[in-house]
Amino acid sequence: MKRALDRVEAHFEENIRPMQLIVKSIGLLNIFSSDAAQLDTSFFKTYGEIALGLDRVENLIDQLEEKKVIRYRSYKKQFILFEGTDFDIEFELENATSKIEPVTNIVSELKKHFDFPFVPAKLITYKTGTPRFFEFFLSEKAHTKLPNQPIDGYINLVFHETLDKVLEKSKKEHFPILYGVYTKTEAIEDQLFKIKRTKFLIEKVRESDKVATRELRHLLKAQIDDLNESVLNSIYTGSSALKWLYNGNKLKIENSGDFNYQLSSICEKVYNKSPVFKNELINKDRVSPAIYRPRKELLKDLLNNADQELLGYSSETFPPEKMIYLSMLHSTGIHQDSDNGWVLGKPDENSGFENLWEVSEEFFKSTKSGKRKLTDLIEILEKPPYGLKAGLIEMWVPIYLIIKQNDFALFQEEAYVPELNFDIINLVLRNPKIFEIKAFHISDLKKKLFSKYRAIMDQDEEVEFSNKSFVETIRPYLLIYADLNEYGRKTRKISTAAQHLRSAIMSATDPEKAFFDDFVSALGFAGLKDLESDQAIKKLARQMDACIEEIKSSYNKLLDRIEACIVDALDFEGQNYKNYIPTIKNRYDSLEEYQLVPYQKKLLKQLTTPQPGRREWISSVAFAVLDKPLENMDDEEEPLLLKRIQTRLEELDNLRDLSKLELNVNEEEAYYIKVTPLNKNPLDFTVTVKKDKLQDETNRLKKLKKLLTNDKKLNIALLLKLIEEQESNE
Repeated sequence: MKRALDRVEAHFEENIRPMQLIVKSIGLLNIFSSDAAQLDTSFFKTYGEIALGLDRVENLIDQLEEKKVIRYRSYKKQFILFEGTDFDIEFELENATSKIEPVTNIVSELKKHFDFPFVPAKLITYKTGTPRFFEFFLSEKAHTKLPNQPIDGYINLVFHETLDKVLEKSKKEHFPILYGVYTKTEAIEDQLFKIKRTKFLIEKVRESDKVATRELRHLLKAQIDDLNESVLNSIYTGSSALKWLYNGNKLKIENSGDFNYQLSSICEKVYNKSPVFKNELINKDRVSPAIYRPRKELLKDLLNNADQELLGYSSETFPPEKMIYLSMLHSTGIHQDSDNGWVLGKPDENSGFENLWEVSEEFFKSTKSGKRKLTDLIEILEKPPYGLKAGLIEMWVPIYLIIKQNDFALFQEEAYVPELNFDIINLVLRNPKIFEIKAFHISDLKKKLFSKYRAIMDQDEEVEFSNKSFVETIRPYLLIYADLNEYGRKTRKISTAAQHLRSAIMSATDPEKAFFDDFVSALGFAGLKDLESDQAIKKLARQMDACIEEIKSSYNKLLDRIEACIVDALDFEGQNYKNYIPTIKNRYDSLEEYQLVPYQKKLLKQLTTPQPGRREWISSVAFAVLDKPLENMDDEEEPLLLKRIQTRLEELDNLRDLSKLELNVNEEEAYYIKVTPLNKNPLDFTVTVKKDKLQDETNRLKKLKKLLTNDKKLNIALLLKLIEEQESNE
């Protein structure tokens, strides 16, 4: 304003005071008046004469306008203070008209400038408690697209398709789409052209003239606002240029009330199975963070206190979790008193939740044939005819699982979840996509077989079928594998059926599949069809017993084989384990440590060291020979282990015999030689010789070495032949 007043003094010599009053009036009204105020020449003429006491106001305004101190915005019907520019905006706009291409694609141009609001369907929201929202969708031709939550429907404004064609399309598709067909678009095209022209000038001027650029931007904003207003007015005022259609019918919409009523009517038809649930805390797309804790508390109370009236809530207080409970579970009859006390179950008729319960039950039954993701149920609930909001779905899914918890198996990322505790149900609330469920499908035959499985583990056969009893029954089978050491988990020295059963137990993730498919096929049956007779079930039970015994005793059988090898090598037949160590100590008492090589020392030490029991003693002996824990041994290593035990015990026996000779170890060498050739008498003798004699024959030994060949086996055979001849000559 100060600059405008200074410019008045600079440009004019007369009427300075009246002009300054007009400038001040324009400046103050620009600041404080309504944006829609009409501040034109007529207004200021009247205002100037009455309020300011001025004459010839129109002449003063013309002079100010000529010097560009003020400017009249025709699009807003307002005078504004103006800094002045040599850029003639009106002339340039007119001149640019011939340089701009006409608007041919109304939709793309409208989308650039139009900010359509989401429209709530008020009546249906009031009736059902579920907020319904429609989104505007602009297109050249009518589109058929099912909305995704949180959008419940579309208002499709169609610009380049005939009314009859859109009418025909709307008959075929029953989507929640209200079609608005523009039969006349000239006015919109003209407004879009003006916007395009103004943007062209802004681009042309850019920073070369900041005053002109600023004024053009004001003009552009006003043009866009006018466009928005005219389009919305055509929607809400029953414009003859816009025809409304739904489901093959023409609709009469004359005002915003008619318009909103039609949106609710569409929702009532499309979402006809939506529950009636009037709770603003939960029944919305995004619940408030303040509800996070009450939701968790309610789920925890459902798990722990479902057998109590009002879940144990005090009648005196009303925390948020109780309010959710009362509106969602108590008033609907989902939590009710029965002959067996307070229970969770099917909602009452006319509770508003019947359709929700029915579709949940249908989904549940479909999982009897195989696992399904919880997100499959969520997708069903989100779409017509239900259209549940995320806030309600997030509560309903875990609540429904709690109600049905004994009738299905739950899987988290393929892993079976044996118990539906709060940690799991809270995870379902936060991340349902990682969970799958499978409902139990139990025929009479399966019940018989299930009872037999319980009998095998000495459990009560007469038990109600539920997830709890499933877990209780399969746990002993799983423990069979869990209690095995590494050898027991991988050995193949059990029957093929036992191996298959062990694999089935190891990979069991679904109790129902394990009992009625995997275990059955592992024992050689083609399927449940082979078990239709009581005799077949008894046969399976006998085989199961036998295979379980094989699996559990596989490591003990290995210990037995190792013990048998030791007993045979030491000729301990008939002796008790308690006598092994004293007998072995006595047997090798004559051996001195210096007479043994390291592996012989290690073996003798383990043979003579007391252990807590037979199992540990055999394992320690095997470790001394194998240099690894016995439970880590592979089946292929067993023959090597048994051979080494036998050979090394023979070595100790031979050393024992040598130790009985009266030798001066400082002067003599002693050798025990045992050779068993085929078809000849075996050689078994001891050789002693003075060390100095051996030393004297060093050259002879060298000559003998020179006579040997490059074939190691042949050399050994020649030397053994020579030993045999030398022994025979005696």
